[in-house]
Amino acid sequence: MSVHTLLQQLHHWRLGMAEPQPLELPDRAVVNRRYQILCQLGQGSVERTYLAADAFYQNQWCVLKEFVPRLLNPRALAAGRERFEQEVSLLRDLDHPQLPGFREVLECQFGGLNRWIVVQEWLEGMSYHDLVKSRPFTEVEAIAFLQDMLPALNYLHQQEPAVIHGNLSLETILQSTEMGKPILINFGTLKHIALCIADPYAEPVPPRLRLYRPPEQLKGQLNPTADLYALAVTVLGMLTGCADPREFFDRRTQTWCWAEHVAVSVGLVVILDRMLHPDPTQRYQSGGEVQAALVAIHSRLPVPKPQPVFCPVGHPRSLHPVRWS
Repeated sequence: MSVHTLLQQLHHWRLGMAEPQPLELPDRAVVNRRYQILCQLGQGSVERTYLAADAFYQNQWCVLKEFVPRLLNPRALAAGRERFEQEVSLLRDLDHPQLPGFREVLECQFGGLNRWIVVQEWLEGMSYHDLVKSRPFTEVEAIAFLQDMLPALNYLHQQEPAVIHGNLSLETILQSTEMGKPILINFGTLKHIALCIADPYAEPVPPRLRLYRPPEQLKGQLNPTADLYALAVTVLGMLTGCADPREFFDRRTQTWCWAEHVAVSVGLVVILDRMLHPDPTQRYQSGGEVQAALVAIHSRLPVPKPQPVFCPVGHPRSLHPVRWS
């Protein structure tokens, strides 16, 4: 057993004995005298996500992401808070229709614990994780998805400094109810900081999502091509209809073996394989380069039929298929 694994087990044992998991915010609770909790949308390893009504804007729906810092060292906690607020400040400046607006960060107490809450714009949609359960995407649909998604990534990567999502997967991309286009949620940088302040010994990436991360990201190095790598893994899931990429990764050779499972053009295979290259210098260096490569094969394919989008009805709890966690 490694030292890290032993520390994880000891830490989790201590949390289980002395620090039970914080209570969730109950339905109808009011945060900061403004946001009324409607329901919990999801729960991750270090955060919970709620749908809330904003009393200052005619009860307009919004998303509250709640993090509970559990560091005991005041200096480390203050440093974590500063990093967290700096990251949210960068995200707040973003303005793109395929990204949720970040409104504010607030701190409140509930159940005797401090809670940090990020308030985001509510965007209706259904995750591609749930969409692929009905059927695999065709090559035409996959290319259309890439052409819709790449401009949003270009926008992020062209910021100064570049904003890297760092958490792309079928679960963190929604198909917009309003636009029919993909929407990015759950930025990985916020999740990483939250992990450091909530549970430093927790598993940083769930096993089912590890293969969405390129090798260098798993070693702590992050650059824009990591998002392109994760986007390619996402497209593999769409084309195969399989939400778990582990089925198409050969751990012995550390290579992706997917092309024989789907009927797609050689051109798309070449593009995706380059996006999936283990060496970041050998990948496309920008979304613009991927878009240019797609132009050649897209002109030879038929126009895709419009796909139905998710339209929630009834009580907010009917929105649970939206994976905001």
